[in-house]
Amino acid sequence: MAVALHAPRAAMKAPFDLLAKGVIEAVCSIECTVSIQDPVTRDALYTDAIVDPPEDVSPLARRAMLGRMVREKCAIEPFSRVPSLSDVDRCMARVSLLRADEDGERALWIVSPGLARSAIAAWGLREDAAWSRGVYTSSLRKLPRIVVVRELPRTRDTLMLRLMGRDADLSAAIDDARALPPDAWELPIVRRVLLRVRDDLARMTGTDEETEEDTMRYQQIDAETDRLFAEAEARAEARGEVRGEARGEARGEARGEARGEARGAALGLREVLNARGFAVDAQTEARIDACAQPERIRAWIARAVTAPTLAAVFDD
Repeated sequence: MAVALHAPRAAMKAPFDLLAKGVIEAVCSIECTVSIQDPVTRDALYTDAIVDPPEDVSPLARRAMLGRMVREKCAIEPFSRVPSLSDVDRCMARVSLLRADEDGERALWIVSPGLARSAIAAWGLREDAAWSRGVYTSSLRKLPRIVVVRELPRTRDTLMLRLMGRDADLSAAIDDARALPPDAWELPIVRRVLLRVRDDLARMTGTDEETEEDTMRYQQIDAETDRLFAEAEARAEARGEVRGEARGEARGEARGEARGEARGAALGLREVLNARGFAVDAQTEARIDACAQPERIRAWIARAVTAPTLAAVFDD
């Protein structure tokens, strides 16, 4: 019997979660299989991002440092605040269960905005010269690996990881994204993720769950997104393109992202249905395939966790 390690992704409410997981999904899913998940209940076990690389990992070298991190099966846990030792211990426990369930190896990467001193000391981690400044690992593969965003060198190689930082680190990363050449592979990803985050946050603002920090982060992302798109439009106009084309391209990317998100959610739904032991008939399969609304699929996923029958999952 498979161990239930994580519940499927519910709507992510923290601005950091939206941005960090959006970056991981957008970059890694180019070559890898990526599952982005959140807990449905407060005490549910979950892993933020599970990444399975392709058989040929050589294309991952094109995805900079984040691509090199996912050359082997791994879980990635980004934190909005510096994780405590207990936080890292809980992540290790989840990944240990995942390893046992899969009967195989899976690395754990922790992405922290600042230096997680207690966890680094307790797990005996050391700064790893094989990576870059700010990466702490051990010679033992089963131990956690910690990336400290604040300590990463300000280079193009670390850009996607620095987008998971806070405050000045996030602003600097977006400034660096604005300075990329027009044909940079990172640029459409940054635009798409920021646009998606801004749209999601706009729907969240004013909710009871929103904290003062969430509001400040939303305002920062909103302003930075405006700056990024304004500069992109200025470059487009300088090349003789019309402003509407740039906006249309961004909206098209967002629609494509939504379709991809629906496909990813459908995979998650099938995993839950399979774990629950439901026999999915052809009609239900067709209904899942036809649904292009990720929010609706996530609602089915939430029901699938506890529904007594397959019919109850899709009882709209």
